[in-house]
Amino acid sequence: MSLPPAKISNSIGGKRAIAAMATMRLAVDRRTTTLLIGHSGGGVAAIHAAYLLMKSESRSNCLVVMIGSPKCRIPQELRPSVLSISAAGTRKRANDAEGKSPDLVSRLGTHGGWMRTRHNEINNHSAFRNGFPAWHKHKHAPAAMRTVPIIGGHADYFRDSSSYVNSSGSSNLDITLDAILSWLIQWNQTSFR
Repeated sequence: MSLPPAKISNSIGGKRAIAAMATMRLAVDRRTTTLLIGHSGGGVAAIHAAYLLMKSESRSNCLVVMIGSPKCRIPQELRPSVLSISAAGTRKRANDAEGKSPDLVSRLGTHGGWMRTRHNEINNHSAFRNGFPAWHKHKHAPAAMRTVPIIGGHADYFRDSSSYVNSSGSSNLDITLDAILSWLIQWNQTSFR
């Protein structure tokens, strides 16, 4: 899951995604934007495929949506083009303010990494004044992360039957697609591709 960018070329899922795209794709202009959407481990494979496409210069813009995917290291140059979606927290414990996501898979892994800190950056603690390493939990995180209030858990993001429709009349599929579409609209308005 957490392949460093230098080793993403070894990604089995990323290579398979690119091979599948190559067999289905007609001649496409390099200037077009490719949108890769992956659920669970497919989100990690989509990250790897997007990075490989960018490095091979066969795609100028590659957007990735990870749905219910484990956290993984997102290459720095890809971070602005990645959306991570997970189920909104509903499992509450006495000391939890927000509650934990019912999607256990999206709670696996980490976006974190070690960074040297600057003087007085962390709580003015003297141990960090000399640039000692500190753990930053969002160092390799995507630029956009959304939680969606779906009914159910990991397998239920795309359900649209009556059991998965909320009191407002929106199905899990509607809620998931709304999160993707709002991010795409925001990305299109703020990006100068």
